[in-house]
Order: sequence, then structure tokens, then C-alpha cells
Amino acid sequence: APQDRIQEQRRLGLLKIQRSRHWEVNREQAHPSTQFMLSNYASAWLETANHLRLKGKTALASPNPYYRESLRLAPRQNRAEAWTHWGMALSEQGKPEEALKAFQESLKIKPLFEAWSNLAGVYNGQKRYREALDAARKAVDLAPNSPEALNNLAIATYYLGDQPGAVALLEKAASLNPGNPSVANNLKALRGR
Repeated sequence: APQDRIQEQRRLGLLKIQRSRHWEVNREQAHPSTQFMLSNYASAWLETANHLRLKGKTALASPNPYYRESLRLAPRQNRAEAWTHWGMALSEQGKPEEALKAFQESLKIKPLFEAWSNLAGVYNGQKRYREALDAARKAVDLAPNSPEALNNLAIATYYLGDQPGAVALLEKAASLNPGNPSVANNLKALRGR
């Protein structure tokens, strides 16, 4: 744990140094080499935000400002990943409306599987099953063998009145990843055992 804290402090320190060096650069008018550096810095900010998110909100910082900085520095075509990961963080923080906006921003840029799948999960959590069904179908189109996407599709399918269809989706998801507890629990619940 102390080693993790030291690495975390190093990352934060390096990012603050990088930020101060390039804070005033207009990324759209910058020289191509500067754009490349800013893109790399955006990736570093995103990596740090994800590190903080995966470790939980640490004593050092919340990941949200790091996602913002990643978005500020990243070229437009690279912002979809930052929006998606920020949406995941917001969802984990219990902020579904903000998470929806982040996933939708991501999808304006490019159709990422993770954005569609997580969007479906948030919609399911809000009992917006028709919207969840649409988002989950798009996630399954991009990754047909994803147990998470199939699980989200099954939840929406069930609540829209098709229990046999939901069971079939969950059985496929379980065959792809027998150890997935969400899939196993949902399958058990729908089978009545």
C-alpha cells in the first residue's frame, strides 16, 4: 500500500508539471509535435483518472478533475474514451444523470462498445428499459460475445415482457463466462431457483 501511494503521488506530480508546461497551448493551432505531446499528456491524465477510479476515491484526489483535464488536452477523436471512462466513474459515484451525459458525449464522437454497454446499464438502473434495449443491442452488435452486454440486453428484454428471450440471452452469457456473478444471479432469478 505505501508503494502504491508513492506511485500515485509521482503520477500526480508529473501531471502537474506537464500541465504547467502546456497549460496555455491552444491544441487546435499548435504545431503537430505539440499536438502529439498534448495527446500523450491527455492519455496520462486519463490513465491517472482511471487509476484513481479503480482504487476508489483516494485521500489524494477524486478522479473527476483528471478526466476533465484529459478531455481538455485530447484531440477530438480521442475524447470518446475519456468521456466513457468518466461516465463509468460517475456511475460508480451514484451520479447516473451525469454518467448518461458522459456516455452520450462519447457516442457523439464514435460508437464505442463500452459506452453503449454502460449506457444500457445506467438506463436499466433507471428503469428506462426501452432505451436500455436500444443501447444494449448496439453494444451486442459491436461485441456479440460480451457477457456484460448480453446481461444488459437480457434485463431490458425481461422488463419489456419477454422472459424466455431474457433467459436465452443469459444462458448465452453464462456459456461465455460461467463465473460472472451478475449473469448467474440474474439467470437463477429468472429460472425461479
